[in-house]
Amino acid sequence: MRLTPPNQALQATPVCAVDCGCDPGPACLSFWRRPLPIRVISDATGDISFDTPAFRITPRLSLDLFTASPQFSGFERVVWNAGFSQYHLLSARASQREFAVRLMFFDQRLREVGLCCVMPFDAGGWSSWSEEQERQRHEVHRSIVSDLFQRRPLSSSSGGLSFPWGHIYPLFDYREHHTEIRVDYAA
Repeated sequence: MRLTPPNQALQATPVCAVDCGCDPGPACLSFWRRPLPIRVISDATGDISFDTPAFRITPRLSLDLFTASPQFSGFERVVWNAGFSQYHLLSARASQREFAVRLMFFDQRLREVGLCCVMPFDAGGWSSWSEEQERQRHEVHRSIVSDLFQRRPLSSSSGGLSFPWGHIYPLFDYREHHTEIRVDYAA
């Protein structure tokens, strides 16, 4: 047994999960299902860390602090009404993966974060969207949550995984045909 020193990230060797004979890099789904080399979401605090651009989301983030931060300019405001405000960032890298990030605030307080893996099939845009691809993305999200917390996540209908800071679960919204890793921060 070889132990990895605590200051080194774990390196997973990608293996093609569908045995298609490809080089299991970013174009193969097995690349997205491999274990994350570092923790993106802290189970102790609920903090979410990104490498590029370098920033951290914490459960204590207020709307005022967010809009005053240097990262704010990279986000697009998509909803603003009745105390709710929602912002999207189309590309943030964490642990060798690319995510679209969604932040939802209510009454100045961060309530919800959505993380959606940007996958190779996204290059075709909405014209190439399919429910099957979204289901594949959902399975990748389930794998990520499972790897991060070393246990198989519960279904979103049963509440996912609970922590003192909130809940996390891989969500597939069948009505809107949308999937993400949902982080709900406790009120």
